[in-house]
Amino acid sequence: MGYGKKSEADILQEIKDMRRKLSAAGVPYDKQIELLKSMMPALNKEQRVRLQKLIELLEK
Repeated sequence: MGYGKKSEADILQEIKDMRRKLSAAGVPYDKQIELLKSMMPALNKEQRVRLQKLIELLEK
């Protein structure tokens, strides 16, 4: 199933899980943000807007 069909809660949970695993593997924060941004094309417009806002909050 593509991200475009997942709920916001499902996507946020995947992001949390991914960041936890990447942090545990020693992946630097800036690389984690790059990976989150790479998800954008797989999301619908509304989800992209939400993800962008989340990334902006994480980058502060």
